[in-house]
Amino acid sequence: YLVQSGRWYTVEVRRRLNDAGQDNGILQMWIDGVLVTNHNNVRFRVPWNGTYGDDFTKGTNFAMISDYLTEGVPSHDQDIYYDDVKISTSYIGTGTGTGTTSTYTPASSDTSTPSVISASNSTVTPTPATTSTTGLSIGDRVATTQWIYVRSTPGGTRIGSQRINRTGTIIDGPTRTSNYTWWRINYDSGVDGWSAGQYLREIVQ
Repeated sequence: YLVQSGRWYTVEVRRRLNDAGQDNGILQMWIDGVLVTNHNNVRFRVPWNGTYGDDFTKGTNFAMISDYLTEGVPSHDQDIYYDDVKISTSYIGTGTGTGTTSTYTPASSDTSTPSVISASNSTVTPTPATTSTTGLSIGDRVATTQWIYVRSTPGGTRIGSQRINRTGTIIDGPTRTSNYTWWRINYDSGVDGWSAGQYLREIVQ
């Protein structure tokens, strides 16, 4: 499943531990209501034997959400945002998905695989989270459109960050490097420096 940048996705994951000594664990994932991963023969719980480094016979004791890079190093900074994270022992649901309509109904027995009732994988036009820098100039008042890094030079060392909707004044730029257009911002609070113009919007007085 290939995701696109510049838009939000609703991700649902179901994990059921296997019974002791049996390959009947369940791992399922839905993206915007579409079932993209479905395994019902997983052995999560295994005894410690020196290979796994711990004793997993009892179950799950934590959950972690993180990006995972399989190969290569990105040529520029990339950000992933998570919102409205929920963990439950029963189905929560997400309401109306973006571009899809889908629900699933857990079976009466927890060992059974939930069935997908409906899913329409319609085409969704992503809405970019960035803002065009066309028209920005020195002296303009700007606000951040998302959480961004502040750097010592255009594309250089990170010296801090600014949260979404933080305001400031452009005092230098633009400089084009590392696939970004950079502006030097005198922020109203916090650290000052160079920020990528793609994540700035002009404040119309």
